[in-house]
Amino acid sequence: MLFKVISISVLIHVIAAFVAGIVTVATHVMKEEAQFEEPPVVTEEEPPPEVKIKIIEQIPQQPLQQLQLRPVANIAVADVDLDLPSINEGFSVSAGLGAGGGGNLMSGTRGSVGIGMSDVKVFGLRAKAERILFLIDVNRSMVVDGKGGLSSFKSIKDEVINKVSILSAGTLFNVILIDQRKALKFKRKLMPAGSEIANEFARWIAPINTNAASPGLEGIGYAEIIPDTLDGDAGPEFIRAIKHYKWRNENINLMHTQFALMQEADAIFHITAYHEGFRKIKRFMTQKEELAWSKIESDPKWIEEEAAYRKEEPIMEQRVKSKLAKINAERRSKGMSERVLNDEYGLPSKVNELGLKWNNPHPGWKPEYDYTDKEVENYVDRLIEIKYSQLNRPKPSINVILVLAKDEVYSKDKERSLKSFVRKFAGRSEILRGSNEIRSASSKR
Repeated sequence: MLFKVISISVLIHVIAAFVAGIVTVATHVMKEEAQFEEPPVVTEEEPPPEVKIKIIEQIPQQPLQQLQLRPVANIAVADVDLDLPSINEGFSVSAGLGAGGGGNLMSGTRGSVGIGMSDVKVFGLRAKAERILFLIDVNRSMVVDGKGGLSSFKSIKDEVINKVSILSAGTLFNVILIDQRKALKFKRKLMPAGSEIANEFARWIAPINTNAASPGLEGIGYAEIIPDTLDGDAGPEFIRAIKHYKWRNENINLMHTQFALMQEADAIFHITAYHEGFRKIKRFMTQKEELAWSKIESDPKWIEEEAAYRKEEPIMEQRVKSKLAKINAERRSKGMSERVLNDEYGLPSKVNELGLKWNNPHPGWKPEYDYTDKEVENYVDRLIEIKYSQLNRPKPSINVILVLAKDEVYSKDKERSLKSFVRKFAGRSEILRGSNEIRSASSKR
């Protein structure tokens, strides 16, 4: 019975499906035949003649800006503390830029980009560099009568002012005034050249050596003291001797050189009243030399004569002042600047310059002994090694302009030593005697 019911149900479903299929085909597949209308008659026409049009691309017009040209030399650079990479940071540039050879950005003319290169000629001595230092001796020995006095020193100031004013933009420079162990820097370190800073420098140096009563850096309390030495490996005896004789011109000149090297310039122009190259750096006596001197100064006659000399010193001081006052009164009546006396060795130097005579001359000063030229040169070599070679910097050139009185004695031996010194620094030297040569050399551009 169950089988019959299932069979009937299946049959009914098959029949229903068949009928539904027929209805679907009839409704969706078999459609009425489509009816189409006849399209309208189209009349053929001739095409219009070909027209060629040339299209010109319009470039938008930009408003022109008014351009102003300024000379490079007149671009003022502010006095700012440049935070450039130090020479220890190893910041390098390609050798393909500027002057040949790779090197540090802060290095000199060799291995640099050559942006601020200046070709400078000072009193006939020329140097081409990007980092320039002017080291000027302003001690009273620079303004004595035999060298032209205060007026000749003005020619020196004018020469340096002129050279600073024409430095190329980007050149770094500085000026240091030196007076024995005192120094006064224009700026703490090398600064970019420009018209504004050049004018500032001219105002800064203008008052120097305009008053005979206080020449050089006398009375300037903020001047710094030049350090004795830089090289701790030169030997304790050598270092101790330099410090002990630090007021002697020979040792002071060496201090000036190492002080200038601290500025890390490519070219240094040293204008000074005293320079003998590597020679005559004072040393201590040997035991034998000390014994010989002790015998002399213990002699009763020497003691008596030395006491008489000391007693006459205050009298001689007054004689010097009196004669100098008389000389200056006469010079003022003629419109001349006052006379400045050399005091290299204190009172004895002034007495000799004025032609005065002692009633009780000194019986003999303690003798002094010098290191050999080679010993001093070795010390300078070590300075260069420490300050330049070990830091992969080229050795700077040093040019020396030596200002002497017209009749001042300067032996051939001293001159040879000076030339040897500047050759070591790839520089040159020039000796100017008296006001005429100073003015003549400063006019050579």
